[in-house]
Amino acid sequence: MPFQSLPPNLAWGLLAFWIVATGGVVGSFLNVVVYRVPAGMNVAWPGSHCPLCGHSIRWFDNVPVLGWILLRGRCRDCKAPISIRYPLVEGGAAAMFGVLALREIFRNGVNLPLGALEASGPGALRPLATLAGVCGFHLLLLCTLLVAALIALDGKRVPWRLFLPVLLVGILAPPVWPWLHPVGAWIGVEDCPFPGVVDAALGLATGLLLAGVESLSGRGRRPGSDLRAGAICVALVLGWQAGLMLTIAAVAVFELLRLAAWRLPEVGRVPALAWLGLGTLGWILDWAQLVQWARLW
Repeated sequence: MPFQSLPPNLAWGLLAFWIVATGGVVGSFLNVVVYRVPAGMNVAWPGSHCPLCGHSIRWFDNVPVLGWILLRGRCRDCKAPISIRYPLVEGGAAAMFGVLALREIFRNGVNLPLGALEASGPGALRPLATLAGVCGFHLLLLCTLLVAALIALDGKRVPWRLFLPVLLVGILAPPVWPWLHPVGAWIGVEDCPFPGVVDAALGLATGLLLAGVESLSGRGRRPGSDLRAGAICVALVLGWQAGLMLTIAAVAVFELLRLAAWRLPEVGRVPALAWLGLGTLGWILDWAQLVQWARLW
């Protein structure tokens, strides 16, 4: 039965289920990236297997979240424990996909501020393909920040190549689709011949300037290297305003918690990149309200 012929509620329900399920599958892949990329391993081959006994993981054991629950957190073959972080990442990615799709697709981009998306008039229904493109653009950034934060949390160096997909898409896509940047570099930038090029260029320039911010990463890594790459990506995707404010906020939170580490040792070890990722998610989900507050000030 064609998707278009289904009752609207059923069609939207199936789409929502597919998006959440896709998020879980992506989360499972992100777990692989977190484990293999720092070790210099191929993320596609060999297939998923137990690192202790080497047995391949059955497809039915590899179902996100559910597989871990049915296995009771242990390998089917050697009974070695499987970290609870695996289902948490899978579940977190599924929830992130679902929440972002709810705001940006199912609710007509209610979280997005006025901008190129309003070309058809305030309050008009935005094209589904456009909303899906914006949602995918933001999910690419959030998934990259999630993986980078987990690698940094493990005390490993985050390879710069991990950020290349976001950098390439962030540079090449907005000039073609200016609506990927709902907030322009300044008021009236839409009147420029190529507003997407201007937005991407200024976002990249701001990110590169923020790359000079020093953060306390320690553990033998170059200071601030992980945060710098994340700041460039955020400024490139969300604009120079978001990149500037979110990077400063992430560094401030990290520094404050580090000073309080004698009382909260576990929280004090959370890298600044993780706070940047959380702030970015919050920014995207309530972007329109943040812009309204900024205009009031």
